[in-house]
Amino acid sequence: MNRREDLLELTPQALTALANAGFVKRAQREVAAGQLPTLSIDDQGVVTAVFDDGVETRFPPGVGLHDAHCNCPASGMCRHRVTLVLAWQAGFHTEDEADSSETPGTASAVGAASTEAPQPADAPSAEAGQGGAVAGTAAVNPGDADAGGAPPAAGAAGAKPASAGLASAGGKAAAPVRAAGGEARPREARPGEARPGEARPGEARPGEAFSPADFDDAALTTALGATALAQATRFAAQQPTVRVQPWQGADAPPLARLPMCTVRFFSRHNLQLARCDCVAGGRCAHVALAVWAFRQARPAPGEGERVLTLRGPVPFGAVAATASPDSALPADAVAAVAGAEPAAAVVSPRRARGAKAGAGLDTDSAEYAIVDARGDGFGLQSPAGLRVRAGLDALLAQLWLEGAAQPQLALAGRITALRADLQELGWQWLLDALDELEGQLHALAARSTRFDPLRLVDVSTELWARWRCAQHQWQRESQPGQAGAASAAAHEAVPAAEVLGRGVRGEVALDHLRLVSLGGALWSDAQAEGASVYLADPDTQSVLVLEREWPKAEAAAATTGSGPTPVPAPGAASASVAQTSLLQRRVVNVPLRQLLDSQIVTKAAKRRANGAVDIGGNKRQTGVLPLSATAWNELAPPLAQPDVQSLDAHLRQQVPPFVAPRHAATGAAAGVSGHLHVVRLADAELQHWWWDGARQTVHAVWTQATVMTHEAVLAGDGDPDTAERPAVLHVQLAYQPESPGAVDGLARALAGEWGAVQAVAGPAWRAQGEVRLQATAIVCAQRALALAAQPVAPQTMPSAEAGDDEDLRALALQNGLHHLSVLLRDGMRHQGGSWSQSAAEHAQLLRRAGFAQAAQALTALPGLALGANREAVLPRVTQLALLLRQLQA
Repeated sequence: MNRREDLLELTPQALTALANAGFVKRAQREVAAGQLPTLSIDDQGVVTAVFDDGVETRFPPGVGLHDAHCNCPASGMCRHRVTLVLAWQAGFHTEDEADSSETPGTASAVGAASTEAPQPADAPSAEAGQGGAVAGTAAVNPGDADAGGAPPAAGAAGAKPASAGLASAGGKAAAPVRAAGGEARPREARPGEARPGEARPGEARPGEAFSPADFDDAALTTALGATALAQATRFAAQQPTVRVQPWQGADAPPLARLPMCTVRFFSRHNLQLARCDCVAGGRCAHVALAVWAFRQARPAPGEGERVLTLRGPVPFGAVAATASPDSALPADAVAAVAGAEPAAAVVSPRRARGAKAGAGLDTDSAEYAIVDARGDGFGLQSPAGLRVRAGLDALLAQLWLEGAAQPQLALAGRITALRADLQELGWQWLLDALDELEGQLHALAARSTRFDPLRLVDVSTELWARWRCAQHQWQRESQPGQAGAASAAAHEAVPAAEVLGRGVRGEVALDHLRLVSLGGALWSDAQAEGASVYLADPDTQSVLVLEREWPKAEAAAATTGSGPTPVPAPGAASASVAQTSLLQRRVVNVPLRQLLDSQIVTKAAKRRANGAVDIGGNKRQTGVLPLSATAWNELAPPLAQPDVQSLDAHLRQQVPPFVAPRHAATGAAAGVSGHLHVVRLADAELQHWWWDGARQTVHAVWTQATVMTHEAVLAGDGDPDTAERPAVLHVQLAYQPESPGAVDGLARALAGEWGAVQAVAGPAWRAQGEVRLQATAIVCAQRALALAAQPVAPQTMPSAEAGDDEDLRALALQNGLHHLSVLLRDGMRHQGGSWSQSAAEHAQLLRRAGFAQAAQALTALPGLALGANREAVLPRVTQLALLLRQLQA
């Protein structure tokens, strides 16, 4: 009998991604209550489900969930398709139970001629694994926002009795055979038969590891079609950067992160059950690219994420890890792996612009950059690339010497010329960094709260370092033999194209999407105000940022003539007029305050590669739901870390910011350079928390006992001398006039008003040997809250203790960076005669802390800036800033 393994291996999480959480939860409840359709399967393997209301659903082999036929009135996905899958799984779960039990004198056969698949005698338990309706799915849908996710218990009252097993045409299915007391007795497995829960001979268990590389070319052609494969071939010729994550477990299937979308593989048997989060949902060119990336990487199940440059369409069975003459890779790919220049074809820009891309893309070139056919390092050695380097150096040197506070017209010409060259080259990350630099300059001129002097230093050093790092990576990629295989593999992890941001332009429309709020940040200046809302996608474990900006004219007009703003009495809960007007701005047809504390279900989202997202406000396509205390339960690594130690280890493994892809949740939006993460605190202990009145900041410190395995020590992942030191999480939140209730909300949570703190979200980074996190949202036992949306509620907070002062090393590094930020803001040429003495004092503090090299570099700056050798100022001061940031971590 055809078991339809592709249906048996679909987990509730997979069905939620392929359909939606509401359909899955309803189907789980119906299966648990025994309200099942009549199932049958024909000789071609088509499963048919007939429901009590006359609806008939047919699911042929080799098609996706959307392509299953149903005669119900729904125009798209419906609950009947999901119920068919769960009912089919329930029947085979009961068949396994029947095979493991027998009762003397009880018949176990059903009519051989019957084509009807009888229903299970008992509803599947929550332990049915991949083959049953697993409970506990914490998904959210418009109709069931805070449902517990657990269906009624197995064997609930009202479950109608039916025989177990599934019957195919001309076949038999065993019914459950029970003893007098209703208790099944296990029996030994017959020869050639698997025990319950094990795979039968020739069958794969649904929970077994698999790789998308196992799909052959025929499967690709059948599932995707010639048009999608031709488009994928054009995309692959552009050599995009792909991140592949192999199978990690039943709930963590293989996935591939492409520049603009993520592809997940839920079935080892049916490629049409792969899910792409582009608007096509599947059967798109991205699925082929993901399969080729797995063929090239060949990662083992359970390994970590790999980053690779796709070298073109990879044939089935190719071994891309070795570049030998006998390799099955194409000649161009073998040459590229071996270090020779790839003889890739040039794609005509006219053809790229004219060829329409499927899967919700505007054009082929909108997603992937033109291939490095000339061998010039993706433009690094081209005239435009060399102009960019010279222009960046000139711009940054002018900023350091004359100051960021100089008139904007003095810099406008350089910035405009650089932007034109960067757009021509397609270096998106450098273009984003230039935009952030310009935004910081405008914020400084407008006295906006978005201005951050340390961020200005960071983005300036990034612009200088990213170009040079990309050139270094390209040179190593071109000649990997000189550095050895290990070094070449290490450098392959960060390709030059990824450092530059080639191939990430444009935007892609997304399919059905559920987003969970992780808080946000508010800002304002004299002319405008705005907000950044951080949203987590539980399906892809990625962070998206919804940004909005409004002119202040409307708010000013609303308060004109109203006289001075009244001062609230001490202890009175009152929000400022600015905060009230900003939080009442409407985004996605709801007030911003509500959106910050919500979940979003939408089919009208468009995403850029840097994580920026735009969501349509059509009520028929977008729904906004409350944020519950269980909303973060589905978040998993790398976004959500299970404890402080795991987050610390994850941050240690991250590449420097000037190498990593840029993200809208970092930088000016967040006010810090760290990537946004969620850390769970169930195993951590809140040591103390306090209010720093001088810096207007709330601090909280959690500690967690560390556990270091012997394997980790041997692998060099930890220091055995510090294995006993607890992992420390230092959460902080500074007062902001745009969100004055944020510190009050955090203080109330720390005081235990809503129960123990379960998790906290925000940009995280390492400093002084501990994890620092700027809180944006927090989950307590009773509720979740976005801090920026909280009302003003003055709290009594403990003050800082003597032991909370920073040590000498931290103080020296912080003062050194602060001194550099002053130099960048005001200009080295405008420091006056006391600069040498001031620099010497900061250098002496660095020297006392043990940072002799940094002290020497800082002492030399006045002589370089005021002398004849000003060309050396930019590399020296940039390297010093990078060194201080590295020492801080």
